[in-house]
Amino acid sequence: MAPLEYAAQHEHHTELAIEQTLLLVYRYPVFFYVSRNSPQLAKRLHAGLEQMQADGSFDRFFFDYYRPVLKQAKLPGRRVFYLDNPFLPADTPLQRRELWLDPLQPLPPQP
Repeated sequence: MAPLEYAAQHEHHTELAIEQTLLLVYRYPVFFYVSRNSPQLAKRLHAGLEQMQADGSFDRFFFDYYRPVLKQAKLPGRRVFYLDNPFLPADTPLQRRELWLDPLQPLPPQP
């Protein structure tokens, strides 16, 4: 349970707690979809996201937004269980490690 969900629910469900030692990892990608009638938009989005990944700006953007909750979760100190996601599309780029959050890696330093 994320801290915001906990805060929203704890008042009404005082028995709720955030588990502090375990972590379940379930790969769940996020996709952008555009109309089939907009192939140029799809190409531009793909190229822009690849450029952001290559120059590090995607990670800076991502960690600027999620750093507080990731820091609070203390992920590197947890025992991790990896769960398979049988619903991933066949073309999911699992081999591109740079596209996936590794919960055991320390957070990159803040710029």
